[in-house]
Order: sequence, then structure tokens, then C-alpha cells
Amino acid sequence: ADRAFIIDLLNTLVNKYDIDSNKVYSAGFSQGGFMSYIMSGFDNTRFAAVASVSGSLVNDYFQAFAPTRPTPVIAIHGTSDGVIGY
Repeated sequence: ADRAFIIDLLNTLVNKYDIDSNKVYSAGFSQGGFMSYIMSGFDNTRFAAVASVSGSLVNDYFQAFAPTRPTPVIAIHGTSDGVIGY
């Protein structure tokens, strides 16, 4: 449901405003970082790059991804984060 909502929102914004669809980025913190990876992994043609702060890539999703091209990623983690290790 979240993925469909984000894609619908993206389609609406691209159609309504003068947005270069080749320069759309996904970024998030914690669960938003997880979602950024998921969005790009399932539809990497829609996102120019991904940024995740204290988020990770879940193995279950990783196995389902079928990327059609390399996607630049910046992953930011802290050594004091006791939840998501770097």
C-alpha cells in the first residue's frame, strides 16, 4: 500500500508540475531509509538515486528486487547506533 501511494503521488506531482522525472530522488531516515531502498529496488527506473540514514536493506526484499540499471546509493550510519549496525 505504501509503495502504491508513493508511486501515485509521484505520478501526480510529475504530471501537475514541471518536474524532471529523471531527477527524482528517494531519501529517508530509519523506516524512511528502509522505504527508500524498497522504492528503488522495486522500481529503480523512477529514482535517480537513493539516500538512507539509519536504514538498511531487508534481505527478504532484496531477493525480490529486479533492478534494470545501477542506482547510486548513499548510506549513512553511526557507530553508536545500537539498532541498525553499519
